[in-house]
Amino acid sequence: MLKIKAFLLLIIATTTAYAGTVTGTLQGPSGLPVKNGTLNFVLQQAGLIVGAGSVVPTTASCHTSADGSVVGLPNPLTLPSVAITYGSGTMAAGIYYVVFTFYDASFNLTLASPELEVQLTSTGSLIISPPATFPPNAVGMTVFAGTVSGAETAQGNGSGLVLPVIHAVVTGGAIVAYQIINAGNGLTAAPVLTITDSSGSGATAAAVVSAGAVTQVNPGSAGSGYSSTPTVTASGGVSSGTAGGGGATGNNGGRLYADV
Repeated sequence: MLKIKAFLLLIIATTTAYAGTVTGTLQGPSGLPVKNGTLNFVLQQAGLIVGAGSVVPTTASCHTSADGSVVGLPNPLTLPSVAITYGSGTMAAGIYYVVFTFYDASFNLTLASPELEVQLTSTGSLIISPPATFPPNAVGMTVFAGTVSGAETAQGNGSGLVLPVIHAVVTGGAIVAYQIINAGNGLTAAPVLTITDSSGSGATAAAVVSAGAVTQVNPGSAGSGYSSTPTVTASGGVSSGTAGGGGATGNNGGRLYADV
């Protein structure tokens, strides 16, 4: 552990007060790579984004892949969630193999999840649902399926819509800034922000979305009479239309229908 701590301290010391990128391979004391790990970074002092009323997120994280290399998205470590339906679909009876990957806004894919073996006893279809939560910076998932283990082909893409979590900063009963606790995932439009409170009223704010996540919140009216804990609720976040997928036979609420 001492070796890991020294490595991280070196990076932080060379990037203090500046934006930067963490690269390289993380190794443990034995010299072996740290596989599928998470690196968490915490700001010791919060600040405002220049030109906006958004509070800089106080935490950030990156991950390591199976070889210990630092990556932006973690590899999925859980099995795909698959449901079998009979009486509809064109998949013949047989054994099928399913994996999935996450991808970011630039469509960079992670390594594949563990492989799931599924057996159809008669003609039907496989419905693959997205995981309950998506990692930060993941825009969606790509599902791969096939009849040969390790040789699955892409069936389509599913979105992982996660609405942002935003806290209001109150001074003298007025909302003066907003802190992004969770930037959200898979957003294709700016979510609508509704501010409610037991005593205050009148505050407005607008979210700015980039690469599927909220990057800043611009205050409108500050309002008045607010308690220290107003609630900011995000809704929407999806533009008109639905995402397609190469080879997918349908898309329903993020679920994908395999058509091998």
